[in-house]
Formats: sequence, C-alpha cells, structure tokens
Amino acid sequence: GSGFPRSRVAILYGTESSTKSIQMYLAMRQVQLMGETPVLVDCEHAWDNEWGGILGLDTKNLIVVQPDNAEQAVDAVESFLYAKDVGMVGVDSVSAMVTENEITSGAEKMIVAGAAGIVSKMVRKSTVALSKENKLGHMPALVVISQTRYEIGKTHGDPEKFSGGNALKFASSLTVRLYGKKVMVERVDKHKPAHITVSGIVKKYKCPIIGRTFE
Repeated sequence: GSGFPRSRVAILYGTESSTKSIQMYLAMRQVQLMGETPVLVDCEHAWDNEWGGILGLDTKNLIVVQPDNAEQAVDAVESFLYAKDVGMVGVDSVSAMVTENEITSGAEKMIVAGAAGIVSKMVRKSTVALSKENKLGHMPALVVISQTRYEIGKTHGDPEKFSGGNALKFASSLTVRLYGKKVMVERVDKHKPAHITVSGIVKKYKCPIIGRTFE
C-alpha cells in the first residue's frame, strides 16, 4: 500500500511550486534502484540534467523524450509502455501538450478541447498497453502531471479541476492534489523563501494492492 501503482495510471496535480515534478523524479529514482529504466516524456521541455542528478537520478539510465507536439507524446508513451525494460513512464505535463493542428493554425483561431481530445486518446491507448503488459508479467507505471484550472462562473461546489479532460480523471487509479507553501526564514533571506512545505490530498484511490507500487 503506498506510492504509485504499477500497471495503472496515476495523476499528480497542483499549483506552481507544489513539487509535482520532484515527486515524479523521486519515484523514477526508486524505479532505477529496482533495476528498471524510467522514461520522462517532457512536454514542457524543462528537463535539467544537473537538477536530476542532485535529486539522485542516474541520468545515464534515464530516457528523456521531448516531443514537438501532442501526437508525438502519445506515440512515445504507448511505445515505451510496451518496452520490457521500462518500469515507469512519466508525462510532464499534459497541460503543455499542444496538438499539431494548434501549432500550425493562427493565434486567432480558437480550438476547443483540442488538448483534452489528444489526452483522451493517450489514456485509451495507454490503458490497453498496461493491460496487455500486465498479463505478460510486465507492470510499468504511468504517472501523469497536470495543473489546476478553475471553472469560471461556478457558484456551487468546488470550481477547481485539472487540465486534461474527464477521460484522464476517470482512468486514473490514484489522483493526488499537491499543495506547496513557501516558508520565509528571516535569518536565511528576508526577501526569498528558504524552503517549501508540501502536503497532499488523495482525491482518488483505487489501487489497494500491497507490494506493487513505487514509493
């Protein structure tokens, strides 16, 4: 019971500086310690090799893919889930996935739910891949990072949601909402936060299987 479930989809979401990426990198480090290879699909093109090393990752045993568009990201996720030596695929983040159609069209053209549609396709293809590999004894984890969004004009209930559409929400077996709070320490620096305290709320937990997770 704890950590990210294998052969399932897990979601991390929250505001900026809530350590979403760090939590995923630390899980990838555990994958490496188990002798398997993690894959990072870096849609934000923000991967820093030096920072990964500071967090304890073996950067030589890490596959980083920086797709040009959302379609390439979906294909990469599906392909690596079928790779036998891959123990985890992380997507950072679905909020940064941009379709080829949106890239080539002008800024004045509105594309409604373009990213949600491609994320929905990624979820469907990944679910099939995870199921097939699980039957063969290969159990990679798929961890997806998203960001908070708010429904404008909603007066009842919680207006907060995360990007990626409803398909991602329903497909996940573990959904965690992370909260980061910057802490000021005057003796360290009067103008910059000294560190961040992080807490999380498990919004969805559908994986009570002990011994099949990456902590």
